[in-house]
Amino acid sequence: MNYTVLLYYNYVTLPDPEAERVWQRQLCEQLDLKGRILLATEGINGTVAGSKSATDDYMAAMASHAQFATTEFKIDTYDKMPFPRLSIKVRPEIVTLGVNVDPAATAPKLTAEQFNELITDPNMVLFDARNNYESAIGKFKGALTPDISLFKDFPEALDDYEDLKDKTIITYCTGGIRCEKASALMLQRGFSKVYQLDGGIIKYAQKYPEGAFEGNCFVFDERMSVAFSDDPEVLSNCVFCEAPTSHYQNCANPRCHKLMLVCEDCTQTTKTCSQICANILV
Repeated sequence: MNYTVLLYYNYVTLPDPEAERVWQRQLCEQLDLKGRILLATEGINGTVAGSKSATDDYMAAMASHAQFATTEFKIDTYDKMPFPRLSIKVRPEIVTLGVNVDPAATAPKLTAEQFNELITDPNMVLFDARNNYESAIGKFKGALTPDISLFKDFPEALDDYEDLKDKTIITYCTGGIRCEKASALMLQRGFSKVYQLDGGIIKYAQKYPEGAFEGNCFVFDERMSVAFSDDPEVLSNCVFCEAPTSHYQNCANPRCHKLMLVCEDCTQTTKTCSQICANILV
């Protein structure tokens, strides 16, 4: 069976996120959807998967909801369920930046077509708003990739790029949600000309699978990454043998769960990140 995967977000004021959490749970359980949904007073951020009819019904229900009607969905398919369960939580932010920015004051958005035209300009700076383990396996050619492991590290990382304040910058991320805040923060910090890729890597690569994105795109479900072409370039190496790989797995020690780049051969023989973790499992 093929499953449909929906990736979406919407920055919209929710007076009562807890009430929306109850509604989302009832809806998703009724439709047998699994995935992760975060709600906050600033909006919704979700990835859910299920049958095509179930995801169609979910999008229809969202379209009929007063606050969520403008939500845009990025749609993919996968040959097995990419989520083990349904998780719906209320949080202070739908994506944690940790500093106060107004997503409504975000940078102008570029369509995939506009993005393709602008990236040929040698004076254009592409700026990756994702984490280092994401950019390790895939990025736009020539992009700057801040060395951050969490999005909340982004504000401090910007201090290293003061020399770009007079440059024209395009930010990008997986689906667009982080760029809403990242680009708003850059404008707030005095970066003079900032744009963002509308819909992120996913929307761009669906239109240009052989375009400017190199490698695989990290995703936050059991797939770990997705490829947009039949033979994507491999940008990273196995942590054990240094063979080229874009495959991530977690350390089998549940108290560690470290994310590791591991090639197919080492996957068969190595399940933990270290001998210490291996000994714990014995």
